[in-house]
Amino acid sequence: VGAVRVDRMRVREDDVFDRLVDPGRPIPAVATSVHGITDEMVEGRSRLPTVLADLVRFGEDAVIVGHDIAFDLAFLRPVEQQTDTPLPSRVLDVLLLSAVLHPAEGESHSLDALARRYGTPVLGRHTALGDALVTAEILVRMIDELAGVGITTYGEAVAAAGATPLAKEAGKRF
Repeated sequence: VGAVRVDRMRVREDDVFDRLVDPGRPIPAVATSVHGITDEMVEGRSRLPTVLADLVRFGEDAVIVGHDIAFDLAFLRPVEQQTDTPLPSRVLDVLLLSAVLHPAEGESHSLDALARRYGTPVLGRHTALGDALVTAEILVRMIDELAGVGITTYGEAVAAAGATPLAKEAGKRF
């Protein structure tokens, strides 16, 4: 689980949340091939309910931003329900914001495509912190473009993102 704070249009690489989680079962080889995390690396680490509570404390009073965040939240919702640890309610999705800014059919909104579009270096791809850092850099670079189309508040961004066809698709998936 990874997160990074953004403050005044600056990605705070000195203020991050980066935790490995013991899933309580063996990690499938196909998953290890994507992110490189092995059973040995997570042995003895905290379980997801503890890490979720720590993440919620880290993100208190913040807007949580992710790429295809509905996917991430789908993993966390069962833990939220089991532990009464409420997930943050203020979230933004750079994938959906990209769909607002670049609505052309066939336009790619993958994290790699967004990194290329916004000139963001990709380091540590498919690691939680690496993807969080890339996402944060993309968000910072999107803000002026969003303002250029009249989106200057959190509420306006949520409304615009929620009106995209991709948001409707995400609602069907999760």
